[in-house]
Amino acid sequence: MLLSPKAGGVGLTITAANHVIHLTRWWNPAVEDQSTDRAFRIGQNKPVYVYIPIAIHPKYGDSSFDANLHRLLTKKRSLSINALLPGTVTDSEFNDLYTQTMT
Repeated sequence: MLLSPKAGGVGLTITAANHVIHLTRWWNPAVEDQSTDRAFRIGQNKPVYVYIPIAIHPKYGDSSFDANLHRLLTKKRSLSINALLPGTVTDSEFNDLYTQTMT
């Protein structure tokens, strides 16, 4: 079954699936997490594998769009987790996130 992250995260329980591939990334990491979590529901008895293919341009390397987006989503995910646990976000992490989104 092929679904977008938004459609895959709404109302489905896919316990027969054990491979989740995020071909298109969503700007909100919570949407991706919800989509992935649909395969981790009660009744799942197989290990679930999550794949996020990233296209790296030979000329731009680590500055490629997919690499930048992956870094941004990782930091946003970390920031949201740390918002629930106050005091764990450092000033440098916040400044890095702010700098990357403003450039």
